[in-house]
Amino acid sequence: MPVLEASVDQYGDGAKLESFYRRDRNFGQAYNEAVRWTFEEYPDCERFIIANDDVVLRPDTLALMCEDADRLDHQGIEWSHIAARFDRGAYTLQNLVRNPFESEPLVFEERWIAPVFSMIHRRRWVDFPPINWGSDVVQCFDMRANGYKIFVSRAYVHHVGGITCGADALADREASRRWLAENRPGLVDLI
Repeated sequence: MPVLEASVDQYGDGAKLESFYRRDRNFGQAYNEAVRWTFEEYPDCERFIIANDDVVLRPDTLALMCEDADRLDHQGIEWSHIAARFDRGAYTLQNLVRNPFESEPLVFEERWIAPVFSMIHRRRWVDFPPINWGSDVVQCFDMRANGYKIFVSRAYVHHVGGITCGADALADREASRRWLAENRPGLVDLI
């Protein structure tokens, strides 16, 4: 958490930071708990950001993300996520390694994102499933099924980490696959 705290203190433009990390929660449960708390504490807030605790903002990260959200709102686009680009891990086109710099000045629609640093629209929120691996993919699938669009912002964060909440990535991935096989069999192959 110190990485994100220091970055928000430096570049957060007065943003308030709340931590919801708990070892007895998986990724999906932790994010759902944080979002529910945000809904209760800030009932008039239409947009908010969820972030991993191991990201570093740039001076323009929040401004670019807000500009991109404003532009999509002005165009009447019903978005659910606007995610920052980053440089580590993940299988999405928001990763600069997979989608090099020529896309930087663009905001583009994506099938799913990793919410390493992602703006969420309150009225279009869908809970993450209670799993570590693939919960972001399932949530994005559900949001798109509801008719909402998912975008990658021009904003950038450096992702220092790159692992999920659990301590055993292989066991967490297998547990997620079992949950998906039982609850969402059509999505098992996505993770």
